[in-house]
Amino acid sequence: MPHIPHWIEAQLSTRFEGLNLNVGVDFDGSGAIDGSELTDTNNDGTVDAEEWRAFLNQNESALRNFGGFFNYYFDYGTAFKPDNILHDLLFIESVFADEAQIAGAYQMVWNVLERVRSTPRYYVMPLFSSYDVMREMGIVFANHENDLFIQDVTDRLFDCDTASDVLLAIAHELNIPASMVYAPEHFFIRYIDDGVRLNVDIGGASHTDLDYAIALNISPQSIAEGIYLDELSYDELLALYYRNVAITYRKNKNDVEALRYYNISAGFNENDPATYNNRGIVKEHLDDYKGALEDFNRALVLDPNSGPAYYSRGWLRSDLGDCAGALSDMERAAELMPNSEDLPMALLEIKMLYWNSQDMGGGPF
Repeated sequence: MPHIPHWIEAQLSTRFEGLNLNVGVDFDGSGAIDGSELTDTNNDGTVDAEEWRAFLNQNESALRNFGGFFNYYFDYGTAFKPDNILHDLLFIESVFADEAQIAGAYQMVWNVLERVRSTPRYYVMPLFSSYDVMREMGIVFANHENDLFIQDVTDRLFDCDTASDVLLAIAHELNIPASMVYAPEHFFIRYIDDGVRLNVDIGGASHTDLDYAIALNISPQSIAEGIYLDELSYDELLALYYRNVAITYRKNKNDVEALRYYNISAGFNENDPATYNNRGIVKEHLDDYKGALEDFNRALVLDPNSGPAYYSRGWLRSDLGDCAGALSDMERAAELMPNSEDLPMALLEIKMLYWNSQDMGGGPF
């Protein structure tokens, strides 16, 4: 479905008051939008990929003068359709990337695409063959601690969301109906067409929705409400990319910027439990305890099975003197995350605090 590319709108909206990219941009300041300034050249009410391409090409000089990501697009990204989500992803992550990394990311995805083009187009095969191509290119698929697509491309180490981002970009270029799907701390691609519905996971594996629900202990409520196992909209994808940048700022101990990016993320998707849990942690570090508690509570409304949110709220309740609430939350977190390395000691500490708060003799055992 046609949409206004965020990477274009975000750069122009700060320069042109009352910007309406469904019409065009008054580059010359004449008070009228006409000629090459128009986006919807056929007046059908939408702007498709080819109209965006024509608009960008015809206004390249003016756009290059603005600097920023426009120059990266013209230098390295014009092979892709202007409405490809890849541009948005790289634009958002460009705060942590240099020109060589941007160029390398575009080139890597293009190399995969060119090899996949030779794959028979029957059914959903190009999506599966993308994984074979990436393996041949020396890319390793594994979970790891990095959160940025740019860094994964540099390291040639792809986790589930980076691999899904590559497939999503390729599917868009090949007109394959594919969407990214969100599960707790996991992402994959879903193909839906002509009654066929198929999930494509990291490495080329395929699982049913029931497999995910059982393996990841997903709350039926969260599934029914579309929090998990539903196709992500364009805005929800943008929220994911802003969230990843926020996580990176947090790891760099820049809580102010982390909070700003979490707020942007929540603006694009107000129903992501992970965003609220992560933002709550940042607010707690910034001494906004009320805001942190509200975010942890919101995360648990959206996902009653969120172990991380119970863990976070447990520590906050402990800091606020609610030892009984802290113990209840930490015990629930331990039930939901039995393999966590941190929880046994955390639970022991909370039990000791609770016991001391009761002013009883003996101990918690």
